[in-house]
Amino acid sequence: MTVEKEKKSFIVHHILSTALNYRRNNSYNYMLKNKNGTSHSVCKIFFLTTLGFNRNNVKVVRTALLNAKKSVVPVADMRCTKEPHNKIDDEVIRQHISTFNPTISHYRRKHAPRCLYLPSDLSFTAMHKDFLNKNPNFKCLYGKYQVVAKKMNVSLANLRHEECESCEVFNLHNKSHTKNNLDENCIVCMTWGKHIKRANKSRAKYRENAARDKEVGKIVYCADLKKVIMLPRLEMFKSAIFTNRLTVYNESFVPVGKKRNSKPFAALWHEALFKRNKEELISTFYQFFISKRDVLKITLWFDNCTAQNKNWAFFSFLIYIWRIPLKKKGNKLYDFSGLLQAVKDAAHKTEVLPMELQHFYFWEDFSSQYKLTRTEPRSYLHDMVQATVHRGSYNITYKNDSDGGSFHLNFNRQDNTKMENCGHPKNKQSF
Repeated sequence: MTVEKEKKSFIVHHILSTALNYRRNNSYNYMLKNKNGTSHSVCKIFFLTTLGFNRNNVKVVRTALLNAKKSVVPVADMRCTKEPHNKIDDEVIRQHISTFNPTISHYRRKHAPRCLYLPSDLSFTAMHKDFLNKNPNFKCLYGKYQVVAKKMNVSLANLRHEECESCEVFNLHNKSHTKNNLDENCIVCMTWGKHIKRANKSRAKYRENAARDKEVGKIVYCADLKKVIMLPRLEMFKSAIFTNRLTVYNESFVPVGKKRNSKPFAALWHEALFKRNKEELISTFYQFFISKRDVLKITLWFDNCTAQNKNWAFFSFLIYIWRIPLKKKGNKLYDFSGLLQAVKDAAHKTEVLPMELQHFYFWEDFSSQYKLTRTEPRSYLHDMVQATVHRGSYNITYKNDSDGGSFHLNFNRQDNTKMENCGHPKNKQSF
């Protein structure tokens, strides 16, 4: 039932009509209920104004009571029921916009999961012209095309790096509270103070790792999912702008510091294989660890993205993996193989792995909520700044502060015997 029908239905069931003589056909008694549900008789003006109508708007009552005796539900009016003769089919426009393959941005997945983005070399003006060329008999103004794109949540915004939310909340909450003038009674100030203190400690640890001399059997890497690439990238050729795009993902592992004893590692795959869920990203870490299986100690630095880097499936994977015995040339990227070569040339001796079907696995989350809710102190992923996994152990050691104490955690829902029999994860190639 629409809102208009609901309004009329309320009016019909709260007005009593009484038949009178020939001079006056009916008399109306207006009823409203109090907070206890008891009906009380009120005047017409009070009834109309309480419902938000003008005090003299008798027409709304007459319209609602029209044919009310023949039906429990008021008869719907015929306004806005006739389809305009010049109405445009949105589906044709939607299909054309979809050919450009709009995708979710890597930087906005958490805060704008439904917003889709197109390559930066496109524009709605060029897309509209291409639509008219491909559909000469279809009349569609530019404004209509842009409205349909907006309904699809498609944007051409030039995305920048995301800013820190905690810092932005602090900057906006109170102008008198500054970085050098924190209020001890202000929750926002105290929360930001703890946040910036942890961030500074993490940066100091990162610089310390970067300045450390290389050691035999120990490596330090920085892992990050790079910005989504849509192929082909041929901005100098106008015809290539309107071709279907292939979305490519790149998880890069880059050695930290100048005195490096290892080379970069990049795992690349495209949407024809899989998307970029946590299972796919964990699979790239798996291939990276396999290539470094003889290393005694691996230190990884990555951002605080919970969906990708800090989840119990990833920690379950770390427990599993350590139980196993031991510059782009030119600006034209035509296809996936060309991108692989460009990544190889980006840095000296970069090791590039083109991810294939057999490289992806179903990594399970073995965490036990029963154990997690009963740990002291309670373990929260968003509070962890450092986690360590030792070969042959089912526990992880984590810190909530870089200079603070360490906590040991066994979060697995299986006991040691079941964990040993869980076997290798299932390969996605067989499904």
